[in-house]
Amino acid sequence: MNSDPGICPSCGEGKLSSEIIEDNPNGEHIETSFFSCGHKQVKLEVAAVVRIRDISMTTKVKSGNAIRGKPRHEIDEYLRGGDIDNPKEKVYKTYYRIRNNDATIVIQTVQYESGKLKHIHCKKCDNEWTRNSAQDLDTLFICDLPKKRRIVCLRCGATFDK
Repeated sequence: MNSDPGICPSCGEGKLSSEIIEDNPNGEHIETSFFSCGHKQVKLEVAAVVRIRDISMTTKVKSGNAIRGKPRHEIDEYLRGGDIDNPKEKVYKTYYRIRNNDATIVIQTVQYESGKLKHIHCKKCDNEWTRNSAQDLDTLFICDLPKKRRIVCLRCGATFDK
């Protein structure tokens, strides 16, 4: 394989004939190279955007003392440039983590920037709802987003209540 950008990386024989460079507002940078041999090479760079929305670093026990260490409740939110089903609409992928002495429970949500919920997935019991599924959201989860940030999985009882 040749490292010369003017030579085709697939066959090593074709020469670069044209390039198209796109910078999209969602942070994607796409370089498409066309070679005389007929091969095409696409380079895609995506800028990741991470927002940590809420985190509680200490937990108080009944005696009133604070326990330091890993947070009991975490919310990690990532902004993705384009949705698979609707590339023009941005989505927030959010992970709600609940830690207790026994395990860490994770509930994932995918929500459009407009606020419409697209997907909820309880990683503990693999309970899942998507917007285009046949089941109603109310039969799988109790979901009060974004007002109270309360999610309850009706299959295993995993609860995130902030």
